[in-house]
Amino acid sequence: MQETVLFICSLVACIIGILTFIVGMQSRSKNEGVLAQKLEQALEGIEEIKKDLKSMASVQQQQALEIKSHEEKIKNLYHNTNHQEQTTTALTQIADALKHLANKGDTE
Repeated sequence: MQETVLFICSLVACIIGILTFIVGMQSRSKNEGVLAQKLEQALEGIEEIKKDLKSMASVQQQQALEIKSHEEKIKNLYHNTNHQEQTTTALTQIADALKHLANKGDTE
């Protein structure tokens, strides 16, 4: 009789151990599933960030080209302005010389 009670207690202990193992594995797989889902969300977020960075790099390249273009235009405008000032000065000198010659011709 004692052996039967001992056998039943051992059997109950084994069943409790097996059930504990099964519950633990289910809990572990659930936690791994949650972890896998979080990792997948993180990877999706990283991919979105990569796309954003690529588009930002493209925008920055376009802006750099526009800045270079504007610098060239400003340089050309400055050169043209400087050339116009020189032309204006030369024309003023010519006009003054012609006035001076005309005044000399009137006095003679």
